Amino acid sequence: MSEGVGAAASGPERSGGKTSSLGTARPSDSFALSEGVGAAASSPALRGGKTSSFGAARPSESLALSERVGAAASGPERSGGKTSSRSAARPSESLALSRPLGRLHVITDAAGGSAALDVVRAAVASGAPIVQVRTKGGTDLIRYEFARRVVELCRAGGARCIVNDRVDVALAVGADGTHVGADDLPVEAVRRVGGPEHLVGGTARDPVRAAELVAAGADYLGVGPAYATSTKSGLPDPLGPAGVAAVAAAVPVPVVAIGGVTASTVRELLAAGAYGVAVVSAIFAAPDPADATRRLLMATGEAP
Repeated sequence: MSEGVGAAASGPERSGGKTSSLGTARPSDSFALSEGVGAAASSPALRGGKTSSFGAARPSESLALSERVGAAASGPERSGGKTSSRSAARPSESLALSRPLGRLHVITDAAGGSAALDVVRAAVASGAPIVQVRTKGGTDLIRYEFARRVVELCRAGGARCIVNDRVDVALAVGADGTHVGADDLPVEAVRRVGGPEHLVGGTARDPVRAAELVAAGADYLGVGPAYATSTKSGLPDPLGPAGVAAVAAAVPVPVVAIGGVTASTVRELLAAGAYGVAVVSAIFAAPDPADATRRLLMATGEAP
């Protein structure tokens, strides 16, 4: 690295006052390594107490590693024994819920293509406050492009967008948050990468796991399946309102019930302690998605 990244980052003080060909940065050059790995590694002790010419970052330069990976990786040994706010990520440090979490979460899938985007557009125009992007198949490019389009629709309609499973995609498209399940990155890792303003949700089925996720930094929890559903295969038995109630009573964060939810079952879930509901087929399989959204919003008490 001292001859690769280090040499690339060396300024006039390491080349006899001359600027090497690597030192001349074109507008398209990436400065991620100089600001993250390179700059982090080239401390005054390694450079004779002098500051590298790469230390001054222009607005167009990439600060990805210094602001994301670099800050996330900083432990007590790199911060004078203190833990940074990014790495600590206690629930009380999250700023994501400074704006109230919506009670109706509309879940869409990239597999639906343009037709799914049409439904998202109708749902957001009808007042849906949150759209979750689910992309279980396809390439990363498909995931990115679909999520980007959903974010655009949400921004235009004043809604929030959450990307399921993939915090990298969520950050790449400028989504408001990430929801992770049991087989995804841990909540604490998502919080560390996303930062305190990134909305982080986790999935739980019992009070013990729910408490663990909240302690790790989850802003809200998805709990289910509340009822039998054919939307997703391989799911465990339905929890019913009583199971949702047990989780809701164990944690201080919003609990969003998911799985087989319809407009007619929303009220009993809210009565059991759920903060809100997440739906798929209740909107996407409806003859009129806009009307279905309005009916669900009436049930959650969010009707415009």
